[in-house]
Amino acid sequence: MSNKSNDKKIVEFKKYYAKCQEIEKGFKLQIENDIITLNEVREKREKMTKSLEKLVLEIHTSNINQGKGKDQRWFTPIMKGGKRVIIKKNTYEEIIDELIEFYGVGKEKITLRSLYPQWIKNMQSQGASPSYLRRIDFDWRKYYQNDKIIDRELKSFSVNEIKSWLTTNLTKYELNSKKFYNMQTIFKQIFKYANEEEMIAKNPFDKISFPKAKYFKGESNKQRQIEGLKKEVFNEDDIKKIKELALKDFMDNPSNSTSTASLGVLLLFNSGLRVGELVAIRERNIFDDYLWIEEEEQRDYIISIDEKTQKVTCTYNGTKVGKAKTNASFRKVPLTKEAKEIIQLILETNKANGFKEEDFLFVNATQRMQENTILKRIYKLCDEAFIDKRSPHKIRKTFASMLVNKGIMDISEVSSILGHVGEQTLINHYLYSTKSANTRLDRLEQSLAM
Repeated sequence: MSNKSNDKKIVEFKKYYAKCQEIEKGFKLQIENDIITLNEVREKREKMTKSLEKLVLEIHTSNINQGKGKDQRWFTPIMKGGKRVIIKKNTYEEIIDELIEFYGVGKEKITLRSLYPQWIKNMQSQGASPSYLRRIDFDWRKYYQNDKIIDRELKSFSVNEIKSWLTTNLTKYELNSKKFYNMQTIFKQIFKYANEEEMIAKNPFDKISFPKAKYFKGESNKQRQIEGLKKEVFNEDDIKKIKELALKDFMDNPSNSTSTASLGVLLLFNSGLRVGELVAIRERNIFDDYLWIEEEEQRDYIISIDEKTQKVTCTYNGTKVGKAKTNASFRKVPLTKEAKEIIQLILETNKANGFKEEDFLFVNATQRMQENTILKRIYKLCDEAFIDKRSPHKIRKTFASMLVNKGIMDISEVSSILGHVGEQTLINHYLYSTKSANTRLDRLEQSLAM
């Protein structure tokens, strides 16, 4: 039986058990008013007990056994406080009574701790990626695991208590909007799951919101441009230095097993690809005037849940090439003349060196080249150029900013090349000036000249 099906049976059992308790309370009054006899009460109780026993054995999937040797008590395991506990009784009937009370009264409170593994399993069954679940588990261990709030019964929370806890952690961990909304996801989605599974009557998050305009006033796009300009993009002088050094790095030793990594850096500046897309390019994706992007490198994680302790464990399992994550990521990326020359040089170098792994474009002597190789090459070139280290994603922002700032291509064209779901992502996070400080000063002088 699936967890989801069993959870529903438990909910129905609790309802039936509560109904039986109400009937039991009414027996005394009915006897006192001569509405029912003691024999009739015994018969009704026996029927209810048999019905409860039948139902509880449907939801309690573990075996009920009798001990051997000195200890001949009956025993069976239950999950209590997120842990596996063995209950023991002298008779089988006492075990059944204990199980009826346990599942009926709900000694196993519905808490964040008890639902977290169940929720993770549900997300796995819904197709959530291992890397996403890994991020969720990181947030669980950082913000929730050692907080007493995870042992509070879900139905006991008020809207104000939840808002207070979230606001406190917003300040405590000095979270920006992205980290805050990631942290909030666990709380919000577990409540949603519990509500959908009818474990709680209402979802308090229906009344909770944290609008950016109120809680994250200092995160405007203009402020990021002013404070992070140097870190967000390569300026025109930096681009020239990096390109020259990348070409020299390749030409100095083209037979090196990772020599084409430097050419990969040049291709990033000419295409605006994500680095994960770059290392997933295959020869079949290369056409005369464009690249067809359909795959990307992904970090792989194995998500396991211990049946006894219910502990969730995320184990890194290396990288793999998988389908692009969004529909917008499946796209044609136009190839400039320079990009075509770079790709041709890479193909010729692979052939000359005898490097081949399936039909991947970026390979070394033994395997497909990975993101980390390109990242290290960019850092090496930045050091040689005496500029701040910047990630491959900053090249992507540089590419986008240059296209838009030239005023030749419109926003929608650039957004499509980058594989964005919407134009707003480009507008909010990608557009910066790539002019050097000297160029900006010259322009200012020219603009103010009389």
